[in-house]
Amino acid sequence: MAQVLVPPPQKTTGKLKSSRIVTEGRVISGDEMLKKLEEKEEVMRRQMEEKEERLRLKEQRKQQKEKEEEKVEKKKRREEEKKKKEQELKEERMKKAVGGRLAHKRFTCAVCGERGRVNDEVNEVMWYGCDDGMCGRWYHEECLGQSENEYLKESESDGMPWYCVVCKLWLYEEE
Repeated sequence: MAQVLVPPPQKTTGKLKSSRIVTEGRVISGDEMLKKLEEKEEVMRRQMEEKEERLRLKEQRKQQKEKEEEKVEKKKRREEEKKKKEQELKEERMKKAVGGRLAHKRFTCAVCGERGRVNDEVNEVMWYGCDDGMCGRWYHEECLGQSENEYLKESESDGMPWYCVVCKLWLYEEE
């Protein structure tokens, strides 16, 4: 058998034709071949399992990222809703601040019929009441006529009482 596996010696002419010289041969048995094939299959199986594991982890990371993005979106929506509610409350407060809470019913303009507000002075809406004890009428400065406004300014500057046109009509008649 050695003659079959080992090549016969050749005469060397000084130049080697092959850089590799086989000095001995090896015969692989069927069991060794099966063992090598099983090892190769095991390596391939492990590689496939590792690849599947990487794909599974990649999918998990992708799902986790999507969940985080959903959380961020929910948070943004909540913040927008919160801002919207705050804006609505602010607008409502402004309406109340401008209009304010209604004053007592007696503060109703005798000309336009609008009811006064508690914060009218803050909003520079001036009210004037007739100084006649029985009258009880109130007026916006804007609702008074020109002659009434003149008489009002005159009575304020003199420190005198002011009477509306209903109570003392004769004060407003021109001579």
